[in-house]
Amino acid sequence: MLKSFFFCNFVASKLNKKKQTIKNLDDVQVNRQKSMKKILILATLLAFTCNVSFASMYKMDNDAVDAIFADAVEMTSVSSATSSLLGGLGANAEFNNPNPWAAWAICWVVGPLGIHRHYLGTKGNMWAIYTFTCCGIFGIVPMVDFWVLFIAAIKDDISKYTNNDSFFMW
Repeated sequence: MLKSFFFCNFVASKLNKKKQTIKNLDDVQVNRQKSMKKILILATLLAFTCNVSFASMYKMDNDAVDAIFADAVEMTSVSSATSSLLGGLGANAEFNNPNPWAAWAICWVVGPLGIHRHYLGTKGNMWAIYTFTCCGIFGIVPMVDFWVLFIAAIKDDISKYTNNDSFFMW
């Protein structure tokens, strides 16, 4: 009986030590959270103070700004030289001969949105069709477009993909 009493006291003391250790860990976590809050508040105050202190160094001269706008030349359209450099992009661009590598690059960057199809001369709501079909049937259609345009760009002939209004341009 004495052995069981000592064993129970031993087990109880171990459990109390574990409870105390868990309590200490909880206290450490609470202290870390308080420290992080203090650091966040100090960083915010420091950033705000820096912004306020440097803002007074800059002054706006409204007369100079008005003079700049008065001397400016208004641009209303893209010149033909700039349009040819952009491969057909621009306000007055004709989509009868778009650059194949530009179409491929646009497909690579924003293919799931269908913007490469607009560059190729497709009707205006193709972006909505690509969007509502979860980026062209979960990206499958833009991926096929990507490879089809890549092969066509190598051959330097994308004429069958220009002004193509079907969902599957291939």
